[in-house]
Amino acid sequence: MRLRIRLVPMAGATFDELAGCWRFDWDSGRVSEMYLWSSVELTPDGRGLSTELTLRAGETITATLHWSGQFRLR
Repeated sequence: MRLRIRLVPMAGATFDELAGCWRFDWDSGRVSEMYLWSSVELTPDGRGLSTELTLRAGETITATLHWSGQFRLR
């Protein structure tokens, strides 16, 4: 199966790669930072992060999104 993954954060977000994951920051007080880890490589595409891949029978991908601010993915 051909799969396209695309993450476009809300307006005002900045993001950068940090220790094997992606860190997103917002200026608003609702969410100050959020971390995204993925078992597949995600690349910046101008608006967010994306990738295209083919999954074969039995293959899986994993993504973890964390935003509590108390834990850092490293």
